[in-house]
Amino acid sequence: MITRIVRLTINPSRFHEFAKVYAEAQKTIITFKGCMELQVYTDVQQTNVVFTISKWNNESDLNHYRFSAFFKNVWTTVKPMFSAKAEAWSLTEFGEG
Repeated sequence: MITRIVRLTINPSRFHEFAKVYAEAQKTIITFKGCMELQVYTDVQQTNVVFTISKWNNESDLNHYRFSAFFKNVWTTVKPMFSAKAEAWSLTEFGEG
């Protein structure tokens, strides 16, 4: 299993716009083959910093999503809303792989 953590810093003036776009996208992301879970958090101190945490059956399923037309469309829409470069990590449970 792969856990994908993505940190997004959103321009505060565009946060509500981002939230609306992501709420719609989330409905589709969870339906991608191999997506087992998707959660979204905001930082307690910096409420314009968003973390998405998704769980995927394997790296192939994650990459199928990451290289999909859907992802490219969403990314093109939300990227201008960022005030810092996005950061991402793909993790496996310690000792698993």
